[in-house]
Amino acid sequence: MNKSAKIIVRGLVQGVGYRYFCTEAARSLDINGYVTNLPNGDVELEIEYDEDEFENFISKLKRGPFSARVTEIKIEEKEFEGKFERFSII
Repeated sequence: MNKSAKIIVRGLVQGVGYRYFCTEAARSLDINGYVTNLPNGDVELEIEYDEDEFENFISKLKRGPFSARVTEIKIEEKEFEGKFERFSII
């Protein structure tokens, strides 16, 4: 883990199992951080990752679970802090 990012996912991403989907995807790729619903209907993730898994993870986020409809993903790279030991839903 040597990179960090904050990600906002927009679309039909609440009430469709999106956070659980993110958790499974992150854990399968050894990505640490969290996912949470925002009051405006978006989903926020903060992740720490190895660069070689990042594109694969973003590809999964764009697809989402069957009933989700992702319309936009915003990625903001951040300074790596090493503050996460696993991936969780908050």
